[in-house]
Amino acid sequence: MAAPPFLAVARGRMPLVQLATIAACAGGGALFALLGTPLPWMLGSLLTMAALRLGPRVGAATRWGRPVGQWLVGTALGLQFTPVVLRAVADVGGWLLLTAASAPLLGLAGSALLVRLTGVDRGTAWFASVPGGAMEMSVLAERAGARVDRVAVAQSLRIVMVVLTLPPLFALLGLHGSDPWHVTRAVLAPPLLAALLPAMAVLGWIASRAGLPNAWVLAPLAGAALIAGGGWLDGRLPVALIDVAQVLIGCALGARFDRALLTGAPRYVAAVGATVALALALSALLAAAVAWQSGLGVPTLVLAGAPGGITEMALTARTLDLGVPVVVAAHVLRIALVVTTAGLVHRWLLRPA
Repeated sequence: MAAPPFLAVARGRMPLVQLATIAACAGGGALFALLGTPLPWMLGSLLTMAALRLGPRVGAATRWGRPVGQWLVGTALGLQFTPVVLRAVADVGGWLLLTAASAPLLGLAGSALLVRLTGVDRGTAWFASVPGGAMEMSVLAERAGARVDRVAVAQSLRIVMVVLTLPPLFALLGLHGSDPWHVTRAVLAPPLLAALLPAMAVLGWIASRAGLPNAWVLAPLAGAALIAGGGWLDGRLPVALIDVAQVLIGCALGARFDRALLTGAPRYVAAVGATVALALALSALLAAAVAWQSGLGVPTLVLAGAPGGITEMALTARTLDLGVPVVVAAHVLRIALVVTTAGLVHRWLLRPA
C-alpha cells in the first residue's frame, strides 16, 4: 500500500530531472508574479511545463505533485468555513444547487456539438463533455464501452483551457470581489500547522484509497471545514504554502500537454476547445440569471458554475477576493451530482438501443 504523498516528499527521494522541472516551474511562477498576472504561480508553472513538454520534451512531472498541491489547497479552503460562513452559505444553498445542476446540461450541449464536429459516438462525447474529473469520467466511460482515450484527453484539455481563460479574462476586465465572504485572519501557529497538515494528508490518503472522487482536495477540505465550522480552530495557512501548491498543480496541468496528442488529433482538440467555449458561455448566462434573482455577484457565480476543477476555480476566487466558500460549495455539489448521474444519463438517454 503506497504511502501518503507528504511522506514521499519528506523522504526526499526524487530524481534530479523532476527536481529540475519543479525548479523551472517555480521560476516561471516567480516571473509571472513579478509581472503581476493573476494566479501567477499556477499559470507560470503551467506554461513553463507546457513549453518543456512541447519543446525539448524534458519536463518530468512528479506522481505526487498534484495530490500534494490539492492537499494544501483543500486544507486552506476548509479553514474558510467558519460558523458565520457556513450559515451564510446555507442561506444561498438553493441557488448553489441550481448552479451545480447545470453541469449535466452543459455536458449534453457540449456532447451534441462534439458529435457534430467530430463524428465521435454519443457516449464518448458525453463523458468527454460533462464537467467531471478526468479519472472519474474515464472510469465511467470504460464501463460504458466508450473511448477512454478521447474522454481522458477532453477532460484534461477542458481543465487547462478554463484555467488559461478565466483568470486572465477576469484580470483584463478588472473583476475583483466585493462579496462579504473574505475574512482576514491570523496565520496558524507552527505547532497547529504541524498537527493539522499531516492529519489532513492522512484523510486525503484514506479517501483516495477508498476511491472517492477528488479525494486529495475534498477530504482535507471536509476535515478542515469540520474543525473550523465547529469553532475549534480559527486561522489560515501561510501564503507561501498556497504558492507552493499552485506551482505543483500548475506543473501537473502543464504535463498534460503532449506534442503527439496535439498534432495527432488536431480536429478533435479543436472541437474540444469549441465545446469548452460553449460551456463557458452557457455557464456565464446562467450565472447572470442566478445573480439577478439571488443578489450574489456575477463573477463569483461564473466561477461557481464554470466547467473547471474545484481546486483551480477556488484558487481563482481566492486570488480575486471573490466568494471562495460559494465557489467551493457549488463545485462540491456538482462533483457529487455528476459522479452519481453521468452513468445514468448515458444509460437512459444516450446509449444506442
